[in-house]
Amino acid sequence: MKALTLDEIRLEDCVGHIQGKHIDEKIEGLVKAINYFGIRTIWSCQGSFEKYHFPFPWVQVWLYPNIDSYQAALSELLNQNPKYDFLRKRRDSKLNYLRKSLGLVQTIREYNSNNGIMWKFECDDAIYLQPEFPAKNEEELDRLQDDAQKVADFIFLKANHE
Repeated sequence: MKALTLDEIRLEDCVGHIQGKHIDEKIEGLVKAINYFGIRTIWSCQGSFEKYHFPFPWVQVWLYPNIDSYQAALSELLNQNPKYDFLRKRRDSKLNYLRKSLGLVQTIREYNSNNGIMWKFECDDAIYLQPEFPAKNEEELDRLQDDAQKVADFIFLKANHE
């Protein structure tokens, strides 16, 4: 069932996010929207200038990066040996998640094409959705946090039109 607003999505339903962990208020909408889109989130932070924090909002996401190579390898395995039929359901589920991953990447590209603040997927030891540039002061951080909600609204709108 489609939600009418982001407020209707409960944080408890964001199953990928580390259970029991606090989600900062100014990133909550983005966490909800990404999960509603069908992508699991893992960690998040609204950003701050405190020690051990980053001066920008971010959400760690679970994305599959390459749908074509995964599909080709698994299809070849399934075609070679019928005893792997049990993997078909798993393959279909993973392919669906891969398509959602690509859909989220495309949604962020589309958002960036019409917005002054650019967002990117940063790959370090994990994949993070974050603004292109960090804030230099509290005022810029407030703008990035406000924009995180705009990104959330855009993702939510796209998810409701799929």
